[in-house]
Amino acid sequence: MDWVGLTPRTEVEISERDGTVIVEPEGDPERIIERMNRLVEKTASGRKTTSLEDAVGPVAQNHWAAVRNSGETDTDD
Repeated sequence: MDWVGLTPRTEVEISERDGTVIVEPEGDPERIIERMNRLVEKTASGRKTTSLEDAVGPVAQNHWAAVRNSGETDTDD
């Protein structure tokens, strides 16, 4: 790997130009994380959140209730 200037676990970006594969080291990790955070914020800001209980049918709601109730009972006899 030394001959291409990469060390193990280096993040790379692979692209193709004029039929040639181009492998370049990924940019600054902090910059990448900041961009990801911006994208997540942008995506999340335009979404309406819905309660899972409102989004599923009665069978799933009954299952959740049974699981919750079994967790609340003391079974250590």
